[in-house]
Order: sequence, then structure tokens, then C-alpha cells
Amino acid sequence: MLIEIVNTILYYLVLLGFPVCGFLYGYLLDNDIDCDGWECELSKNVKYGWFISSPFFIVSYIGLFIYPAVLKDKYGEIIDLADIFEYKLIIRIVTKGISKELVLANISKLYDIMKSNIDNRMEWVIEVVTDNKIDIKTLTNYDKYKMLEVLVPKDYETENGTLYKARALHYVSKYYNYNDKDWILHLDEESKLDVRTLQGVMTHIMRSDLNGEKPAIGQGVIIYAPDEIQGCVHLIGIPLFLIIEGGGILYWLFTELCCCCKK
Repeated sequence: MLIEIVNTILYYLVLLGFPVCGFLYGYLLDNDIDCDGWECELSKNVKYGWFISSPFFIVSYIGLFIYPAVLKDKYGEIIDLADIFEYKLIIRIVTKGISKELVLANISKLYDIMKSNIDNRMEWVIEVVTDNKIDIKTLTNYDKYKMLEVLVPKDYETENGTLYKARALHYVSKYYNYNDKDWILHLDEESKLDVRTLQGVMTHIMRSDLNGEKPAIGQGVIIYAPDEIQGCVHLIGIPLFLIIEGGGILYWLFTELCCCCKK
């Protein structure tokens, strides 16, 4: 409890500190510039260009403020959830099949988590939908009924000529049968799933079934590189905006404003 309080205080200090430091920096920088000419005026006023994206950041900031990332939801034990889970969970990994070692390593870890936590307690299967053969048969000690490789034919075309992942998803949804009790969790080839994420997914599914006003769909917050970080530089650019979007604006819209929740 004490750790959560300290983390929450630090979270809000950082959250409030960034805009305060930004405004102070802008104010001091503006007073330090003492020159004439259009170049100086341009350098003074160009910083106000960030107002163009201010609606996005304001809404995201509201979401981050209302829902601090350091406070995590409480879930039931994974075994207890699996015992009352009445659905089939399909974990679908969509890939081009180029990085075979990466795919095999991730699905192997995923299979171990599923097998050791929920096997024989609920229905589940891992689908690897790929444009190029992965050959998951190279993995040892796996149940062929719990891990399937779906190879999209090279000559397969959709009616609208869609490409890449959309093409692969169209193929698997067209030629594989599912029912209303099947829930599909879509992952990228680099995505990882831990026990807590699995608990959250199962909890969401059961709650959604009880709430008739919400559609059978959900979106989770993206967490980048919680382990085995291979390139810190990649975590500074675009992923930062995706984290802000997922943890801020989307969280707030889906939770409070219930965007797209009506039938």
C-alpha cells in the first residue's frame, strides 16, 4: 500500500512537472532573445506551433491524470478465472513470417504460459497466421491441437485487394469457422503475453458478456519492452506517442465517454 502511495505521488509530480517546466522554458527563452528582423520573429513564434496538436495532448493528459498508470486493477487468480471461463480463447499472431526466430521464440514462451496456467481448465488455442512458412513443428513438446500454423496462399486475393495483415486476417476469417463463444486476441509477432495480461483479457471477456450494451471488442494499453530490451533508442520516439495515446486518450474515451460502445 505504501509503495502504491509513493508511486502515485511521484507519478503526478512528473505528470505536472513536464508542462510546468515547458512553460517556464518557453517564457525564459522568449525573454532571452533580443534581436531584430523577420528571422528573430520567426524563431520567437515558431514555438507556438505546438498548439496545433494541443487538442490531442490535452485529452491524452486528462486520461493520464484520471487513470494513473501506477495503479493497477486487481484481478482474480488465474486458476479461478480459468475454472469459470465459459469461452474459447484464440490467440492469433499475424506475421509476414520473415523473422522466424523471433516468432518461434515468442510463441514458445506464450505456449508455456498457457500450458502451465490454464491448460485442462478452459479451451484455448494459438494461431500463427503467416505469409511465409514458419514451421512451428520445429518446436519440441507442444500439442499440435493447441498451436496451429495458418499459411496464407501466395495467390490469395480479397475482393477489395487488401494487402499485408488485412489480407491475412481476411483469409483466416473466411476459411476458418468460429462461433459466438470464441474470443480472438490479436497480437503482432513481437508481442508478448504474461500472466497478468492473460488475467486482464479473461476478466474483460467475462465482464463484456454480462454487459449487453458493450460490443464484443476491447483494446488494451501497450507496454513497450518490459523485459529483454534490445534497443533503448527505439523506445524514445514513436512508441512514446503510442503510450500516451493508449494510456491517455483511448483509456478515457472508452471508459468515461464510452465511445463506440452503443450497439
